Order: sequence, then structure tokens, then C-alpha cells
Amino acid sequence: MPPQAAYLRGLSNLFSGERRHGPADAPSPAPKPVPSLTPGRTVQKYEFHALYLTVLRFFNYKHLQAIISNQMLDKLTNHGENRMNRTAALFPGFLVTFFLGLALALPFPALAHFGMIIPSESILPQGQKSVELTLSFSHPFEGQGMDLVKPKMFKVFHDGESEDLLGALKPAKVMDHAAWKAGYQPKRPGMYIFAMEPEAYPEPAEDNYIIHYTKTVVSAYDEGEAWNTPVGLKTEIVPLTRPWGNYAGNTFQGIVLMDGKPAPYTRVEVEYYNRNGQFKAPHDCMVTQEVLCDGNGVFTVSMPLPGWWGFAALNDADYKIEGKDVELGAVLWIELKPFATK
Repeated sequence: MPPQAAYLRGLSNLFSGERRHGPADAPSPAPKPVPSLTPGRTVQKYEFHALYLTVLRFFNYKHLQAIISNQMLDKLTNHGENRMNRTAALFPGFLVTFFLGLALALPFPALAHFGMIIPSESILPQGQKSVELTLSFSHPFEGQGMDLVKPKMFKVFHDGESEDLLGALKPAKVMDHAAWKAGYQPKRPGMYIFAMEPEAYPEPAEDNYIIHYTKTVVSAYDEGEAWNTPVGLKTEIVPLTRPWGNYAGNTFQGIVLMDGKPAPYTRVEVEYYNRNGQFKAPHDCMVTQEVLCDGNGVFTVSMPLPGWWGFAALNDADYKIEGKDVELGAVLWIELKPFATK
């Protein structure tokens, strides 16, 4: 069945008080998992995820966000008849017709989530004594944010030692959503790896939880050599290309680790931080690039634009939270620089 027809059938069932798989009094089987190429990775996909994302993308109104994300998707994923009827009551007939038209006429991109640590500088120049770091959770190319509660862990690693920076975090806003900022003053020249472990983020659209172990690397005064050393996160990307001082157009390689071991055939999502919204993808599938690790957990990607690029290597956890699957992301952010002019 074409995707548009599936969305229409689902919407029709929703607003008539029926489940997607039949009348209200018929048994409703659990949604079938869609396997990915990554061994052991299974995700639940719901047809209404696409409609949800399209509405938010085009309108981004807070009242629509509240209705759709907190109520409509809750009803869909729980498949409760009474909840379905209450959801139908939220939408007057003209909105139903409008959403049906959207389902027919528009594509439905599935936006990628990225934990983010963006420093004010990836290479701290001589004379500048501190760097400011911004922590957030977002769809970086589309400029859509999610609230990031205070992380469980935020540390800096340098010369084999770590320093807890959790107490330095101060509330901030990124893309109109809760985020965090912290300042840090390097004690001496060298390479500093900043890492965050967030609280688990509940994603109703995929009926799971998301935890993105996020890193970035700052070179203080053009120094630092041990950039290919893991810091011991549950999952992480270890650079095989120096993660700073790269030109736009360079190729980057990294190895994905899970519990300290290479994670073969992991799917890696790649996205550009479209900070000022100046770029538009020619096709929705080009918002997020995808690459697969080889049998040794190594991935390779080239990036055409100067600015910040994020890599999110995704695997399933070997545990559940409240009975739901948990997506573990190893995220790394690097900055590409343009050539300077004389």
C-alpha cells in the first residue's frame, strides 16, 4: 500500500473511533518492528510519526505541538479506544480535512535526533583564555529543538584525567527549548574532550527512549595528540581523523565503540548544524545523510560545507526502560574551516 494511502486509512480509523487494524471491538495486534541493517537494532515505526513531523515542520505552533505530541501520539501508541475517542474530539472537522490533504500532498521526513555540544571555538587561539560550551538536543539541520533536562554527566578529559563540570552548567535556550551552557578555562595547552551523558529522553513517536552520549574536542592553542583515545563512555565514536583543524570538503573517519569494543555495521547518521537556517535540502532524504560502518566498526564520510557536523552512531541498548526499547547514540561533533584569504 502506498504511504499516502496508509496515512489516510490510519487517519480515517482514528477519527471514526476505530483502530488502525480494524473496528473498535476487534483485537489490535502490536505494530510490527522494522529491522534495520544494524545487527540487533530494531525500532518501532508508526505511520502517524510522519504526519506529526510534517505538521510541526510547517507550523511549529506551540498549541499544535501540545495537542499533537503530548496527546495525539500518546493515543496512537497506546491504542486505547477511549483515548482514541478523546483525541478525535480535539480536532474539528476542518482540521481533519486539512491533515488529510497534507497526507496526500506532502512528503514525510523522519528527522534525526542529535545530542549536541557546540563550543565557541574548536581551536582556542592564543590570547583567548576560555571556551564556552552549549549543550542541547535537537534536529540540527531543520532547527527544531527538544528540551534537554540537566545531564547526568558532563565532564572534560585531558591527558588521561577527567574533571566534573556538571556544577558549572547554567540554564540556556537553544531553538526556543531548554539547554545548558558552561564556561571552561584550559589549564595548559593541549586537547580537551568534552562529554555528556543525558537523562533518557522519551520519544512517543517511536515508542522508545533515547540516550545520546555526546562528545566534542577542543584544541587549546593548536596542541593535542592523543585524539584517537576513547574516554570510556557506554558508546562513543573514536576519531581516526584528527577531529579539529579540518578544511571543508575533508573526509572524516571514526570507529564506533559499544562497551569499549568495535560495533560492526552500525548505522551512522550525519547532519549539518544549519545554525542560521540559510540552507535547504533539495530533498527531504538529504537532511540527514547515512553511512554504515564496516565489519570493524569504521565509517567514512566527506562533508562539503564549513561549520559544525554531527555524527550519531545508533544501536539498541541491552536493557529497557519502563518496558520500552532504548536507543543508544554515540555522537561526535567536529568543525570544518574554510580556507582563509590573504
